[in-house]
Amino acid sequence: MDTVCLQMFLEQFAASYPEELHMIQVDNGAFHFSNYLRVPENIILLFLQPPHTPEVNPTER
Repeated sequence: MDTVCLQMFLEQFAASYPEELHMIQVDNGAFHFSNYLRVPENIILLFLQPPHTPEVNPTER
């Protein structure tokens, strides 16, 4: 997923549930830090710590 796809996902997800606050767990991929990425106000990105730890990301299992 690149920055454009992530941006589209975040916008559509935020619009689908506008009255709720959402935390989305992301790894530390370069596109998660893009200067062009605009995170909607009802979404918080929660970054994995430490970086590069796929064993603690449930989607990597």
